[in-house]
Amino acid sequence: MGTANSNMYQYCERARDVTAYIADTGVMGDHQEFRKPDGTSRVKRGVCFAEDCAENRGDTICPLSGGRTNDLNWSHGTAVASILGGNTVGAAKNVSIVPLRFYACQDDQGTAASTVERFCWALDWIRSANNPDRNRRPALVSLSAYVRTSEPLLASYEHVINGILLNDPAAGWTGIPVIASANNQNNSTCMTSPARMAYRNNTTVASPGFASPGRVISVGGSGRRVINGVLRDVRWACPMFTGEPCLSERCNGTPILRYGSNHGNAVDIYAPAHHVEAAHTSAIDAYRRDTGPEGYTANQYYGSKSGTSFAAPLAAGVVARILQVEPNLTPTQVWDRLRTTAQTVAVPLDTSGVDQNGNQTSNSLLLNRRYTSAQCTVEYP
Repeated sequence: MGTANSNMYQYCERARDVTAYIADTGVMGDHQEFRKPDGTSRVKRGVCFAEDCAENRGDTICPLSGGRTNDLNWSHGTAVASILGGNTVGAAKNVSIVPLRFYACQDDQGTAASTVERFCWALDWIRSANNPDRNRRPALVSLSAYVRTSEPLLASYEHVINGILLNDPAAGWTGIPVIASANNQNNSTCMTSPARMAYRNNTTVASPGFASPGRVISVGGSGRRVINGVLRDVRWACPMFTGEPCLSERCNGTPILRYGSNHGNAVDIYAPAHHVEAAHTSAIDAYRRDTGPEGYTANQYYGSKSGTSFAAPLAAGVVARILQVEPNLTPTQVWDRLRTTAQTVAVPLDTSGVDQNGNQTSNSLLLNRRYTSAQCTVEYP
């Protein structure tokens, strides 16, 4: 909620005492976005399951390679963490971040069997006795990575995610919400996981796999485009504007030249995914906010990110703030809070109205709002 003419916004919830697990490519814990007033970092010691891990730390990024810093994929994990919980670019500014790295430095976001297996290990560690924060609540998981439905280990992967979502009294585990990106194949038929475990996907999941009893909050991407002279919220697809460069994406091995947010019943809610500001780990494709002397370090860089990978942590940050106010919510109750506070946009984000199975598709855009009635005393740029 902003103050008139201040160019600032304010809210009371900063997600204190909330733990966010980020399974990704590692997080630069000493970036200024995660620095507390006392100089320490809100990024806790994580775990690395990647094949190239020399040290068992999830917040250890990859070294310089080919002129770029891969943590992997050019700051992917650091960007995701900052959008969720950065000091200035994040939605939840006091959240504690636990990074779980499963990508190797030279890996790609394809899902080689070894990488999928390590993805499962990283997620399974959250419930394990090796996790010192295993019983710390409230907590959530933010996933901006996926497994293809053709992957032989798909059922094992979804079984692990179900273990995170669902209560397991015998193991003393209370389920926590999982917020996942809907991915960028620009259609509703190339299903990926965990996006296909969305709340809106109430059909039986086709083989391979199984109908999951647990549901993730699957987040699609939105952007803004001028339509008939009016700036509107629309589903993000590349390019959003003429001349904008686009990267390539692959769907079960098939190249997609024009890619964008998936839609249909694999998407529960949309959040901004076009040129989202985020922490960066190198000078390549990045900028520095301050105008001080040369000699600055990587923990001062920022970059512009596009894709559903960066919509999901925005939603996860809002979930973290909800959990600060209502720490005992179940994953389904968290989704209900997020769904009922979303806004319906003027132009449908999914123009089909129904997906290929006849289910109503999402026309909801994430609403970043206050959850308490108390007056806020701090404003943010």
